[in-house]
Amino acid sequence: MNNMSDKHNNGKIYTIRCKIDDTLVYVGSTIQPLFKRWYEHISRVNNQKYNELLNQKIRETNIDDRYIGLYEDFPTERKEILTRV
Repeated sequence: MNNMSDKHNNGKIYTIRCKIDDTLVYVGSTIQPLFKRWYEHISRVNNQKYNELLNQKIRETNIDDRYIGLYEDFPTERKEILTRV
């Protein structure tokens, strides 16, 4: 396997959920450790450049009301497969 395939063997599907409203669920995918991916999400919340719905919803509440969790390990050979999930 080449390096591209190796890193996607760490693929994961994750969720970001709201502790006070269980209907607010974001589903994402990554090859990073979840703590790093969470930090990226947090760092974007206060940057108006990133105006995705997730960031808008977090701005409406408190970041402490959110948490990230692993939904499923999803090793794959290509990024395209991971991002289609």
